[in-house]
This record gives sequence, structure tokens and C-alpha cells, in this order.
Amino acid sequence: TTCLMVYLSEEATRDNKTMRAAIELITEIAVTEGKIPEPDIHMGGPPVDNIQIDIEGERTLINLALLAGCVGLALSYWCFRSMKLTSIVFAVGVMSAGMSMAIVFYFGVMEVWLLGMPKPRLGAVDAILMSMPAVVYVLGLSGAIHTVNYYRDARREHGLFGAAETSVRLGWWPCTLAAVITAIGLGSLYTSDIVTIQ
Repeated sequence: TTCLMVYLSEEATRDNKTMRAAIELITEIAVTEGKIPEPDIHMGGPPVDNIQIDIEGERTLINLALLAGCVGLALSYWCFRSMKLTSIVFAVGVMSAGMSMAIVFYFGVMEVWLLGMPKPRLGAVDAILMSMPAVVYVLGLSGAIHTVNYYRDARREHGLFGAAETSVRLGWWPCTLAAVITAIGLGSLYTSDIVTIQ
């Protein structure tokens, strides 16, 4: 049994593609030059964690998005028993998820154009970040369901006149609070040592 400690340069850890290439090169050298079978190689540390998280994220991404979409549709229909309301609520969730990815894209544009970076660092999409739209989708869906229920309650109690305004007045605080708490939770991930999670 032997051990090799490797410190990757700052340039090698700048992005996941470079880090992945470095890890793959180290593995290839160990297999071809060191004659170590690949299953016997055990690696650890933040760069390896980054790559493994990226690989697993890529594998599970489609399943997560499909599951979130199906559960959201089913729950919405179960709550409302109306395809029209379900479609509206689902559209809000999907638009919220899409806007979250658009924010990441335009943040990357800002990094390149305004800050003069050669390529975006925080405005780039990786496998972990691709799970964020599912979280934002659920948050958007939840807010829309709450708002529709407040609207229905206001209509039942006071009639059609002013029902939309009442639903917004009643729902803005709990929905905003849920969104802010979720944003704080997602923002806390920036403190992670794992670049992919940052």
C-alpha cells in the first residue's frame, strides 16, 4: 500500500473541467505508469469531491427534474381539482425555475463584460447548480398555490370585487418570507469548500 499527495495549482482548480482533466490525468498515470488497477485507486480531497459531485449530479439531473414536475402537477391538481388552475400554478413554477437559470446566465454575462473576466466563474452552470431550478420551481409552485387559495377564500367571503387585491395582501408576507429563507439557505452553500457547491 502506498500513498501520493498531490496539490493542484490554482489554475488547475479554477473550474471543474480543468479539475476533472487533472484528476483523470493522475488516474491515467497511476494506471499506465504505476500499473495500479483503477479499482484499487482511492482518491480524496476537495477536487475529487467536486468531480464526483459533478458526475453524480449529471446522472440524476433528468430524474430530479421529471420527479419535481410530476409531483408538482399531481399536488396542484389534488389541491384545486381544476386543470385551468393547475396549469396556471404549474406555469408560475416553471417560469420561476427558468428565471433562476436566466439570472445565473446574466450574472455570467456581467462577469465577462463588466468585470473583464476571461470566462464566468460564478455565472457558470454545473451539475449541482442544475438542481437549483427544481428547488425554485417548488418554491414558485408553493407561492402560487398559496396565492390561489387566498384568492378563493377572499372570493368566498367577500365576493369577486377586491378578491385579487385581498389575496395579494394576505399572501405577500408568507410567500416573501419563504422565498427569503430559501435564498438564505441557498446562499449559505457559498461557504462550502467544494467549488461545485459554491
